[in-house]
Amino acid sequence: MKWSYSIVAVIILGLFSLFILFLFEEATVANEQDYYNLKEITEASMNEAVDIAYYEDTGNIKIIQEKFIENFIRRFAQNQKLDNYSVEFYDIMEEPAKVTVRVSNDTDSYNIYGTRSQVKVVNEISGILDDKKNSGNKCTMTRVVYSSPYATKSGNGSYNGQLKLKDWNGYHPISITYIGSWRDNVSDIPATAAIIRTYLANKHNYFDTTDSGYDGIPESDIKVNALATISNLSVSLNGNVALQKFDYNCENLLHANVNGQSNVQICLLGTMYQVVYKKDNCN
Repeated sequence: MKWSYSIVAVIILGLFSLFILFLFEEATVANEQDYYNLKEITEASMNEAVDIAYYEDTGNIKIIQEKFIENFIRRFAQNQKLDNYSVEFYDIMEEPAKVTVRVSNDTDSYNIYGTRSQVKVVNEISGILDDKKNSGNKCTMTRVVYSSPYATKSGNGSYNGQLKLKDWNGYHPISITYIGSWRDNVSDIPATAAIIRTYLANKHNYFDTTDSGYDGIPESDIKVNALATISNLSVSLNGNVALQKFDYNCENLLHANVNGQSNVQICLLGTMYQVVYKKDNCN
């Protein structure tokens, strides 16, 4: 009888050890799988969420938050069983591009000597997306500035004026190069509307506007040939002030809001410059 109890005790101890082994083996395997999936999915989702238009304009990496979350959930759903997982997003920054993601799930539960047990596996990762070609040299950065220095009621003429550029995150402008006019760079209404929206949204970040109170165009009234064709342009930089001279011609005028007055017909002198900025105290 004594040996019978001993054998039963050994069997129970063996089963207990076996369940413990299964539990921690599953937790270890799940933890390793979750970590590598989390790492690869986060990296791929950040790359897919890069704002390409912003990068082309500024040379800086920026992600779109909504696009990152959408890409992450889609990729994660393809690799994991979502019914057991909790996905949490922390500290998503669009620029500089940085994200923190936490993924947690519960292992299968095991009945160990009358007690059901399971382990919560939690993995958290932070990712920063940077541009390798700029990571070693941050002394200079380049931006494209969409400038509308003046909105005139005349369809053609000459312009001679200033564009006051702003310092940018400790960088100051050191050179400016004319890329082309808005008219040169668009061929249809949607592209024209996109450039105008970019200008209206970002002009306060890049320069002090001197556009005679111009504050917008009704999208329904946008005409490609109401953007001026620019010729004989010269530009030079004196400190933070760009000195501009050019001739312009608009085939048509468009309706805009000027000094709070709507339906004013204007010719829009849209120019585009590539500006190189240098960081203070950087050689």
